[in-house]
Amino acid sequence: MSRDVDNGQVQGGGVSDSERYRLVVENLKDYAVFTMDQTGRIDSWNIGAEHLLGYREEEALGESGAMIFTPEDRALGVPEREIATAREMGRAEDNRWHLRRDGSRFFANGVLIALSREGPDGKAIVGFAKIMHDETRRLEQDEALRRAKNELEQRVAERTEALRRSEARFSKAFHASPAPTVIIRLADERFLDVNASFLSATGYERDEVVGRTLAEVGLYDDAPGRDYAADLLHRGSPVPLHETEVRTKAGGRLSVMAANELIELEGEMCRLDIFIDISARKRSEEELMEAIQEVMSDTAWFSRQVMEKLAQLRSGSVALSGTEALTPREQQVLGRIAKGLSNSAISQELGLAPQTVRNYVASIYQKLGVRSRAEAVVWARERGLG
Repeated sequence: MSRDVDNGQVQGGGVSDSERYRLVVENLKDYAVFTMDQTGRIDSWNIGAEHLLGYREEEALGESGAMIFTPEDRALGVPEREIATAREMGRAEDNRWHLRRDGSRFFANGVLIALSREGPDGKAIVGFAKIMHDETRRLEQDEALRRAKNELEQRVAERTEALRRSEARFSKAFHASPAPTVIIRLADERFLDVNASFLSATGYERDEVVGRTLAEVGLYDDAPGRDYAADLLHRGSPVPLHETEVRTKAGGRLSVMAANELIELEGEMCRLDIFIDISARKRSEEELMEAIQEVMSDTAWFSRQVMEKLAQLRSGSVALSGTEALTPREQQVLGRIAKGLSNSAISQELGLAPQTVRNYVASIYQKLGVRSRAEAVVWARERGLG
């Protein structure tokens, strides 16, 4: 094919470039395309402009292009500034809200292009072309996304602040607590924090504990009891308040009542171990048991008068139940307590772990309503046990 430059026709029955361009513009339905003369009056209007703006071609031709701008933009002279920018720069971006024939608004992404033609004195602007695309849906989606993002960030900020305040309150209570308390990460049993009461009770310095594991510090001397508590915590089960021993830095042992709880700290599952030192009470009980054992070496001396004196150690109005409240194994343990046997001796005689014996003793105290070994001995002897 050869091109006829003079008339713009393509030989062989084709169409001219200008005709082809006109067909493209007229068939663009998703883009509004229209042209204006130098004064801003509309002189062509495609099917896309009719669909987007609602004006039929005969209604739009001859009208000012400013009619598609909102009243507030017209009041600010936006249409005139857009034409001035296109005249000076060759094009003007147009991303703003526009007005349809029915008064509804839409957000358009568009551009105004200056149309020029070569003349004797160079290029001369002969009009303008406007190309627009409806971006309302995208804008609404972006706005919904922005609102959701802001709302999520606000919730995260509120949650973070609430968590920070909660952790601050926890930290304050943790460090001020008179009870020795430690925080241990559940995954590797590593100490994350200890309070001043713990350091005072055990003689450790903070950096001698924090960052090390339970095994490295050797805090719990009772391996079965330690493993029992750890197993329950790993399964998410509650750990009953129990008696155990804690090793000090100097190698001594503290008899304690221990509470172990699961907590979440900074996104990690941890165990909170709280101790109540009962060493002094244990020493008093052991001294009393030694005295009782001496008396019991000759049961004739274990008279009602002795029983009455020992009964004065009880907590007054505690109502005591019968042995039916105890399991058979607890009755066996109580019988040996009444005979003056120590936990260690009971452990050997019954073939039980020391921690198991201590747990039985704690359960017996609770069921009988007594608070010490001496009270348990008196309770048992009054009922003919031992």
